[in-house]
Amino acid sequence: MTRNPFCTVICVLAVTTLSSAALAQMGPPPGPLGPPPIVMMLQGVSLSTEQQAVVAAIMKLHQQTLAPLLDQLRTYHEQMAAMLVSSGTVTLSDFTSLEQQSVQSEQQLQQETLKTALDVRAILTPDQLAAAAANQKKMQEFHSEMRLIMGPAPGAP
Repeated sequence: MTRNPFCTVICVLAVTTLSSAALAQMGPPPGPLGPPPIVMMLQGVSLSTEQQAVVAAIMKLHQQTLAPLLDQLRTYHEQMAAMLVSSGTVTLSDFTSLEQQSVQSEQQLQQETLKTALDVRAILTPDQLAAAAANQKKMQEFHSEMRLIMGPAPGAP
């Protein structure tokens, strides 16, 4: 399954800009890919003041790596968009280099996002992890029920 790089960028940007208190108290941001791992993990989990401070520090530390990767992806996407609307003939081979660079940056972005989630996970207590797992299971059941109620998406096979 191929993910839309733009949606990945949006999700990671949302994670990197949210404060730890907001992450602990707010629901996941909407999006076709679902919420980022950190938001999913912290959904409905109460963090102590100390844990909130540690999460904020973790987010700030990883933001130093995430921000340049997001900038690279944005630049690649802007270059591809400019090529698509340029005059003259444009072929798939014209995009090969940018596409490869974009895929590499996206992989690095996903790895850094997972590292951030693992660092946050490391500060959770066993009870908090159990609560997170229970909440995730409830959300999966809810989404399954919604798919049954709503039926397949328009245009889906």
